[in-house]
Amino acid sequence: DITVASQAVDNLRLVSHLANVGDAKTLVIHPASTTHQQLTTDEQLATGVTPDLIRVCGQHKYLSGF
Repeated sequence: DITVASQAVDNLRLVSHLANVGDAKTLVIHPASTTHQQLTTDEQLATGVTPDLIRVCGQHKYLSGF
């Protein structure tokens, strides 16, 4: 459900709710209500975006030796 997924992201406290995945933070995004909101439901599904999809981008700022 798009409403439940969006509310889940909005209620997170330990991560940033941002669309900028190029940042050096751990980010969470609900594409159906943000980056893909201009698309129809069928267009979203064709790109792999389901109403309940939540994307997490984890950053490892202090890792070394790679």
